[in-house]
Amino acid sequence: MEGSGSAVRLTAPDYTTAPAAPEGFSGAAAAAFAPRLGAATFISVTIAGQVLVSVLPDHFGAVGFAERPVTPLRLLGALLLVAGVLMVRKF
Repeated sequence: MEGSGSAVRLTAPDYTTAPAAPEGFSGAAAAAFAPRLGAATFISVTIAGQVLVSVLPDHFGAVGFAERPVTPLRLLGALLLVAGVLMVRKF
């Protein structure tokens, strides 16, 4: 359809397309580290990392999330996940 001039351009907010780069990095990390760490350790590290990082958007109310401040108990919960990762790795 040359010359039709009817190109469609799709637009989306920047925060919906921004996760593409970290997702690519995550896939590369999985391919590189999962065989060395083992499935249980790799998955527990992934989940703990997601929880730790998700505390920030909650705290600041980023990208439309309701603002939920970091409390000592929320921080303790995240740190317990890290302790769980260490236990999975060691035992």
